Amino acid sequence: MRIVSLLAVCLLVAAALHAEGPAPADTARFKALMRKAHPFFETDPDSANYYLLQARALAVANHNRQEYADAGIQIGNYFRSKGDYTAVMPYFTEARAIYDSLHDWLGQGNCAMCTALLYKDISARNRNPMLINQAIDQAIQAYGFFSGGHDTARMCNALNTQGIIYRDKAKTKEFASYYDTAYARYLLALDLVNRSGKGKDMLGMFYNNISQIFLEYKNDPRGTIRYLRLAQDFNRARNNRAALTYNDNNFSEAYLALGKVDSAIYYARDMLAISTKLDLADRRYDSYDQLYVCFDQDKRYDSALHYYKAAMDLNDSMTSLAKTKEVVALQEKYNGVKKEMDIKTLNAENSAKNKEIAFLVVVLTFLVVLVAGFSYLIARLRAQKRQIADQSVRLEVMLRELHHRVKNNLQIVSSLLGLQRYKSEDAAAISVLQESQDRVQAMSLIHQRLYKNDALSSVNIREYLVDLCESLLSSYGYDRDRFDLDISVCTDVLDIDQALPIGLIVNELVTNAFKYAYPGVGRPALCISLEQDHRNMTLVVRDNGVGIDEERWRQGKDSFGKQLIGALCKQLRATQQMAAGVGAAGTGAGGMAGTEITITIPKEAAA
Repeated sequence: MRIVSLLAVCLLVAAALHAEGPAPADTARFKALMRKAHPFFETDPDSANYYLLQARALAVANHNRQEYADAGIQIGNYFRSKGDYTAVMPYFTEARAIYDSLHDWLGQGNCAMCTALLYKDISARNRNPMLINQAIDQAIQAYGFFSGGHDTARMCNALNTQGIIYRDKAKTKEFASYYDTAYARYLLALDLVNRSGKGKDMLGMFYNNISQIFLEYKNDPRGTIRYLRLAQDFNRARNNRAALTYNDNNFSEAYLALGKVDSAIYYARDMLAISTKLDLADRRYDSYDQLYVCFDQDKRYDSALHYYKAAMDLNDSMTSLAKTKEVVALQEKYNGVKKEMDIKTLNAENSAKNKEIAFLVVVLTFLVVLVAGFSYLIARLRAQKRQIADQSVRLEVMLRELHHRVKNNLQIVSSLLGLQRYKSEDAAAISVLQESQDRVQAMSLIHQRLYKNDALSSVNIREYLVDLCESLLSSYGYDRDRFDLDISVCTDVLDIDQALPIGLIVNELVTNAFKYAYPGVGRPALCISLEQDHRNMTLVVRDNGVGIDEERWRQGKDSFGKQLIGALCKQLRATQQMAAGVGAAGTGAGGMAGTEITITIPKEAAA
């Protein structure tokens, strides 16, 4: 009896040494604290930080690295809202090192987004080209992580962030063409929200950002105000006061452009009141700057001087040259922090192994002191222990595989549910859904080729266009043996920044041909060519269909597909031409009118 009691004590001690990880109740407490902090970010950042500090302390006590990083990212965002940029970067770099070591794509993407916005904030004050390029790079990385995780809402947010940073870059005269790139990113994000139904809580932000393009680039203040009304209604309905400060700023600039100074001052003061109440240093700086501009234009120079000084004093405290250098230096320490985290990981693994060794030592020590009469029992226990160890390894492998399969199956179920939600019996709705699905397929084929190839930034455009057209041909019910499809491509490889918009343009043009070009055509034909010389790349899509009215095509503005082609052409700095009555070469058009669309792309165009 005493021997059995001693065995029980030994096993309990060994189990205690072998136990790892926080209790489920601690994880639930952490999540509750993070949920409490979230709504305060827009209304009372200090209260948000109060709960975040508690959550981070709990993560430290639980030795939970992922929760520690999650809380750290949000604390960094708190300091960013205060304009204390030098306090932000240590939180971001430490969190990124943890996420990298855990291979956590969601954490990596969120961290890249936050870092992009930090660089954007700093560069907005001093137009530092190095920081704004780093901001663009981080935003592109964030989109890559979210795309890999099939997180549609965060993909939309990453596209929007890219647009914001490209717009900041376009404010420098020599890079003004990047307004087109920013506008294209906004349109892609808005289209993705409308097609997927996900990310609708960001619509207010999209409307506000598009309004800035109308004001700064299109010189259309009334168009700006139309989009701002949509954004303002959206944010007021959700009591998002921080977002309303951005709306106020744009309202003020729009009314100033219309010569309505009193209205401009009203909105600038409203922005100052909200940002002061929320203690948002960055937004308070913008309100001071806007009030200075308003009063200067109204020739009230005493008030203009007052707000100019207030803006300069706040700017000096937020982004001195020394602070900017310190932020850059902190970024350079990232690799060092990552190595330290890897060392901590190895130490944790060694600690776990030591606990396992201690467990074995306790058991073996007890077995040694047993009487010889228990030798048979000891042999059986050892045999059972070996069997349990083998089963444990097999079960661990099976469990990992099971988790992997469950994750993939859930993603498939999610996609099926998304398709079922948009299921409709209405013919017009089905047509729209078909076009949307084709656009998604066009982008999906690009990423599929990227994942399969060693080169992550280029695509075999020849194979891609063949796959795309074959897919559309089948989708619209054409018999491949009774359809003449001719694809001529002079180059095999294109950079992804050119291949993706070209693929979307081809998708729109080919879809339009399949839908409208061939009623009554005995032998449909479609020719697609992509040629290039030392100056330009030329894309030609030609059919032998019934043709379209040239004047009506040029004046038509209601088609989303035509608007998307226009936006993508702007992004590529391309020009487009349409010619009717050309037929399709080598297809025996038989007198059919035919249509030819020509897209001319400068080879040096920026994506």
